Amino acid sequence: MSLIKSCDIHKTMYYKQCRECMHAEAKALSKAHAEQNKRNALTIKQQKKNSLPRKSVSKISSKRKAENPIYSERRKIFLEGKMCAVFPNLKATQVHHQAGRKGYVDQWAYDNGITAFLDERFWLPVSEEGHIKIEADTIWAKDMGFSIVRSVPIKQTI
Repeated sequence: MSLIKSCDIHKTMYYKQCRECMHAEAKALSKAHAEQNKRNALTIKQQKKNSLPRKSVSKISSKRKAENPIYSERRKIFLEGKMCAVFPNLKATQVHHQAGRKGYVDQWAYDNGITAFLDERFWLPVSEEGHIKIEADTIWAKDMGFSIVRSVPIKQTI
């Protein structure tokens, strides 16, 4: 092959490029890359420093925070003098939400702005033991009428 040339700097023969020159070139490139990476890292650190601190997701939504005091008052009144629906010999101490607590139970509730959490039509007075039994055996609870399945979506008209 006639592509062999001589390197004037290192006084060696090479094919396309002298090994020492290639090594020096690679070193220079890696040094340039390292400096660029340092500059990028500094820029990222400055951006993080200047940005606002992260805010964690609230455990209770603002809507639920507004509903909680209303629920507490209504719950006390609702449970006064009531006995457990599951075990009638026990005093009711808790409210079981038969149709769940999220969303709206039906179109009437949606139209009137009453969430399932506050909809007393679907509250059931229970003792702690009764509540545990309902939650543990959902099929039995549905068969007995202690829990209700909401499978029909509500048309939300604005």
